[in-house]
Amino acid sequence: MNQTQKSTPDPTPTLRVHTRDRWIERAPVDNPIPLEQAWSDAIKVPNPVSWASEVRLYAPYDVLLAQTWNESDTVLHVDFDRLDTASLIECESCELLTDPWLDTDECHWCGAPLTGTRADGRLRIRRAGGR
Repeated sequence: MNQTQKSTPDPTPTLRVHTRDRWIERAPVDNPIPLEQAWSDAIKVPNPVSWASEVRLYAPYDVLLAQTWNESDTVLHVDFDRLDTASLIECESCELLTDPWLDTDECHWCGAPLTGTRADGRLRIRRAGGR
């Protein structure tokens, strides 16, 4: 991810041991990036679980990072049937869901120019000189 593209300047929540264990267990790679970096890079998504105060999508691993107030709670596999993706688009280059309303016209994950449609099928429209 391009380091100038942060989803939010929010601080990393207190990371519980349980969350770190679930991160290692559910990341699809042997050597996942640090959980702190994943939290920082992940994009906020509508909350599909009632008990969490905030949920973020780390699309490269297809996981959700959930927190309850200021403490990380767990790492969940994404259930795309329950996740509201209407405000996201799929990058044509890396095929990951990304937020088209961040401060750039580039994919949050790979840096490719964003074109195409939102995940809900609606076209992404850009005005001259910006969004």
